[in-house]
Amino acid sequence: SPRSFWSVYGPALSLLPKPLYQLVGGLSLFATIPDAHQFERLSIRTARAVASGELGPQNAVSGLSSAVTSLGTRMPADTMLHRLDQWIFRGTRLVEARIRSTPTPVQLIVGTEDRLIPSGTEGRRLDELIPNSSLLELPGTGHVGIDDRVDFLEVLRSNPALGLSSLRAVEARTAKSKSVAADPVYDWTPPNATVIRDATRQVFPVRNATSPVFMSVDPENPENVLLGLSG
Repeated sequence: SPRSFWSVYGPALSLLPKPLYQLVGGLSLFATIPDAHQFERLSIRTARAVASGELGPQNAVSGLSSAVTSLGTRMPADTMLHRLDQWIFRGTRLVEARIRSTPTPVQLIVGTEDRLIPSGTEGRRLDELIPNSSLLELPGTGHVGIDDRVDFLEVLRSNPALGLSSLRAVEARTAKSKSVAADPVYDWTPPNATVIRDATRQVFPVRNATSPVFMSVDPENPENVLLGLSG
């Protein structure tokens, strides 16, 4: 958001030499994205993995260091500037003039402890601007609110303006009668911890090889594929 410190901090960060950009930028994200609850859970999981021998202390430190310094590879400085300038700042200006008259119902969900961007302040501002909006503030939640503390599907179903209340009737019919067609959303049963751990291990090689890396083509030399969105 142009109202956040990133409008100044981002361009200043991009001027640092690559090693410093990686370190300072990575530490900045690590310090601002997780909230206190997520930090606590991460610490407990890491401590348990080390105590059980599943993760060696040296590997834990190495993994943390790699995660912090991977910013330069996954989001080079020119890519970050492109996102800030062309996606966020420019996009915000384009959207700002339109949201005052949008007829679409909007559910705003923000974390009150977001340290990366001022989600709480921005959420309240947007709630005033958007005609048919509802604001849900999540106390104690930071930038990434998608965890086990809130049922987002329930939030959407409970908002009458979104027109999803009929889903409750579908759930009721499904519970009473097996003749109702199977629903891949409401019939889904969460996997247990072992299944999640095994699946995560299988995904790691693919994730590390493909995400989140953006590629672009040099317009003056189409055969030259560049890392990032700066081409």
